[in-house]
Amino acid sequence: MKCDASSRVVAEILSDTASMFTHSVDTDGLRVVLSYCLEITGLQQGKIALDDSQQASQCELIDVNSIDTRDPFSQAIADKARISLRPEFAVTNSTDSLCNEYVFPLRLHGISLGVIHLVGSRHSRLNEYSIAVMQGIADIAAVAIFQTHRIQQEHLLASQLQNALESRVTIEQAKGIIAEREKVDFIDAFQHIRSQARREQRPVRSVAADIVSNHRSSIGNNNSPLVTVDNF
Repeated sequence: MKCDASSRVVAEILSDTASMFTHSVDTDGLRVVLSYCLEITGLQQGKIALDDSQQASQCELIDVNSIDTRDPFSQAIADKARISLRPEFAVTNSTDSLCNEYVFPLRLHGISLGVIHLVGSRHSRLNEYSIAVMQGIADIAAVAIFQTHRIQQEHLLASQLQNALESRVTIEQAKGIIAEREKVDFIDAFQHIRSQARREQRPVRSVAADIVSNHRSSIGNNNSPLVTVDNF
């Protein structure tokens, strides 16, 4: 196989796509990927639509150049690509002109994360090599999107676990303070905290945090009376 300047361009695009979504799957990154697709294929319009499971709402990016149509994108061919997990091609009639449509699924592990949907004039038709390269870009983009979402989910889970741990520690401290002050066991102390949370319509953790904070303040100022929670 002989590599030339165009091979280098493709290699650089593939490399950029692989590292495009380092921190988040955002509109800017998707737009760059779309611009690469239009650059490689020479087509005039494009759209990247992510499935709802990958993003809160679908992200559709349209780059309009020479084609003057109202809605050149066919939902039927996009749905077909999602199901078949293969590139799909169609010639469609939009207003008074014919268009070539190509849809490349963002596929990973036998599922579709979305599609890259490209449209060009009837004179701009892709050969088999361009289609193979485009599907390669779509596959790499799918991996990058999936990995980014997985990392974000792991960070979210870690944050939730940390918050839960901190809440537990705060509540246990508040239970200890109430138990010592009211001369009750931990079960009754927690019931006291929960009762106040219900009366004030506040989270249990918030009430517990106030109890701990007030207790620390009273320790720090020996001349100040102990700030207590409401009478139970």
